[in-house]
Amino acid sequence: MSDGFDLSLKNKVVRMCLWIVVPAAIIAVLLILLTEVPSIVPTIIPTIAWISFFIWLYFYKRKQKKEQYAN
Repeated sequence: MSDGFDLSLKNKVVRMCLWIVVPAAIIAVLLILLTEVPSIVPTIIPTIAWISFFIWLYFYKRKQKKEQYAN
């Protein structure tokens, strides 16, 4: 079997993506549907979520690489 990306909830990256991005998307949709806020606000929320996810992913991969070289 190849070392491809495991798209399951056992994968920590997939779980963190779901924990960060899905609530942000739900909040953005609710803001669009239920409030009269300017359209930039619901757009910024998922963008911030994606940026925070990729920052977390950068540090997570860096930590894994350090652990790999330590062994």
